[in-house]
Amino acid sequence: MFIYVFSIEDRDKLLAKNYTLLKSDESNGIFIFENSNQLTFGETDIEKYVFSDTLTF
Repeated sequence: MFIYVFSIEDRDKLLAKNYTLLKSDESNGIFIFENSNQLTFGETDIEKYVFSDTLTF
């Protein structure tokens, strides 16, 4: 599973929580993280995100 976030602020929040950044597209504001299931975040921590089982490049 992967977590897609759509802002630099949300990217920085996940990086601070030790999530692994797999891919970033700063020009389009898309950042993809590995969802390790060991780490958690609350819905209020991140504003816009999507869980997916598909990784696109």
